[in-house]
Amino acid sequence: MQLNYSLVSFNALVCLIYFCLSVIHEYICTQVDDGLDTLLQIVAQYRKRDPEGSEEQECVQNIFLCLCTALMDTTNQNHFRACEGIELMLRCLKEKGYAASCAGRVVTYAVQNNR
Repeated sequence: MQLNYSLVSFNALVCLIYFCLSVIHEYICTQVDDGLDTLLQIVAQYRKRDPEGSEEQECVQNIFLCLCTALMDTTNQNHFRACEGIELMLRCLKEKGYAASCAGRVVTYAVQNNR
């Protein structure tokens, strides 16, 4: 997969928005064509395949960071479990690829503050 700098810049911008504006977490994950499911679909591409180059690695890290920040909201945590996000993260961990280094942190966020 070839990445260009505009895609990396866009990804960094989305990550910044997620990190800085907690109000947008629920909106993006439930209102914008199911953004959480879209992020999980992107992660699934890296379950068995490692990113090529440092730009793509940064992009993957930012996607996982977006997931982590979205999962600070309990509504998103419930939606993440409904989308089988935990199962995907466990598969990433099992594959022991690049995504595994980020997947453990996502699982931590997915189960925090939950009863």
